[in-house]
Parts: sequence; C-alpha cells; structure tokens
Amino acid sequence: MRRVAQRALLIGFFAVASLLPGLAARGAGPSEVERANRDTVGIIAGSVTGTYARFAQDLADALDAPGELRIIAMLGKGSIQNIFDLLYLRNVDAAIVQSDVLQYFRANRIIPGIEDKIRYVAKLYNEEVHILARPEIQSLKDLAGKRVNIGPKGSGTAMTAKLLFDIEDIPIEALNLSHSEALAALKADSISAAVFIVGKPATYFREIRNDQGLRFLPIELSKGLEDVYLDAELTSEDYPNLVAPGERIPTIAVGAVLAVYNWKPGTSRYDRVNRFVRRLLETLPLLQTDAYHPKWKSVDLRATIPGWRRLETVEQWLPAN
Repeated sequence: MRRVAQRALLIGFFAVASLLPGLAARGAGPSEVERANRDTVGIIAGSVTGTYARFAQDLADALDAPGELRIIAMLGKGSIQNIFDLLYLRNVDAAIVQSDVLQYFRANRIIPGIEDKIRYVAKLYNEEVHILARPEIQSLKDLAGKRVNIGPKGSGTAMTAKLLFDIEDIPIEALNLSHSEALAALKADSISAAVFIVGKPATYFREIRNDQGLRFLPIELSKGLEDVYLDAELTSEDYPNLVAPGERIPTIAVGAVLAVYNWKPGTSRYDRVNRFVRRLLETLPLLQTDAYHPKWKSVDLRATIPGWRRLETVEQWLPAN
C-alpha cells in the first residue's frame, strides 16, 4: 500500500512539473506580477476556529472581484501580534483586533504615536468580559492578592485582563491557563476567579451547575474604564444556569475592530486599501444576510470606538449613506 501511495505521489509531482514550462510560457512576467500584487489585500485575523478568521474568510468570499480585488485571509496570533504584523509585515494591509489593543500599546509605551499609524474601518461586534469567581468573591476588589487566571500568554484575554486590573489598581497573582484548565481550577478551588473575553452567550459556561456556587462578578464602567470600553450586561437569558431570573449583571465589552494601516495618499498601498474599504462599504448589506456569519448583522458603520481614529474614506462616505 505504501508503494502505491508513493508511486501516486511521484506521478502527481511529475504531472505538475510538466505543466510548469507551459505556465511560464503563458506569461507570469513583470506586468502580471505587478497586477496581481496591485489588486491583493492581506487581512490578518485570529485562530482557525475563531470568529475573527471567519470574518476574514467572509470578506474574501464576498469582496473578491477578478481583475479588481483579491482578499488573502491570514491566521493571526492575537491582537498584539496582529498590530505588529499590520505595522511591519509585508502584504498585511488590514487586521482584526480587539478595541483595547491601542490602549495596551499606549499604557506600556510600546510604539510612540501609534494612533497616527493606524485607522479603523468599523467596529465589527462586541465581546463581553466575563469574570467567573468562587462563591466567597463578591467584587473585583475581593480579588486583590488572589490567584486569577487571565488566559494564555499573548492572548487578547490576557491583554484585556491586565489592562482591567491595572486601571482598577487591583494587584492579582495572574495565571496563564487555558479556558478549560481555568474552569477545572475554579471547581477545584485552586484559583479564585478566571477572566474570559467572548461574545455572549458563550458555550464555556453551559456545563456549570447552580449548586457549584460559581458566579459572574459585576464590573461597573468606571471613569478609568469608560475611555476604553463599552457598557454591557449579562442576563438570565444569556446564562440561565448562572444568573437568576430577571437579574442583570453589569460588565464591560471590548469591540472587535477592522483596522488598516494609515498609508499616505498617493501611494500604491493607499490606493489598494481604499479600493478594499470602498468595496466593503458597498458590500456590507450582502455580508449582513444569512449567507455569512450572523455577527455581521451587529456591524454599525456609524459606531465610534474610544481611543481610535476612523479612516478618512469612511468618514467621507458616511454622511451620504
């Protein structure tokens, strides 16, 4: 069986090799290479199973126009790395990131003047901050000095959790467990709380029973948080096994943002990004149909994002539309 497979592989290899001279003869010359790159926009998103990657694929499916525009969807490694890739990686023109990533860069003085280098096209949808805690923990301040899982290193959850506890001036002993490990640690009473950043209702919490005593902590949109985050709530409709009927637990939300590099007008990359953005603006009604991810229906092009500046192309388009 192995010999048959190897033979088939060799036949396939030589078949492709035999086609290469013909392909070259058809012409992949300088003009074709230039045209292909001129029409291509690269979007870096998230992991293969995440919503960010699905959004990038939807953009590729809906916006591709042969001879005019081609979208290349790429898998990313979290909002922080996506910003670095948008700034420095060749052929990355757009990125899907969390809305608090610029605040993280500013707070940690990573790239001075980053606000001038990046613009946002649209806020895509919200992801709520869920802090699941042991029964004895009643508020965020009760977590001072306690063991709290903030998610894997480099993840958007870890970034948001660090910002949240820094802004609220609550020192914690931070752990970097996976979501499944964190839930197990909570049930075993080896940590006091765990932070999850996910659009509600999240499947993480379906298996938690009322008799386990775990609860969501309320997070008020304090003065320090309102410059970065949005008001949100968790209800019994979202989590009937964790929230009492009629109860509403205040929390904060972080937006998923489609960001682009702020290219100078007149450059080829500026023209390419603006063609992509204009086509997105025209195609949004299609993306908001049932053929695409349901969270496209949450996209409101008029929504503003604290701490960000909108791309001028969108600013000019909005009044007439």
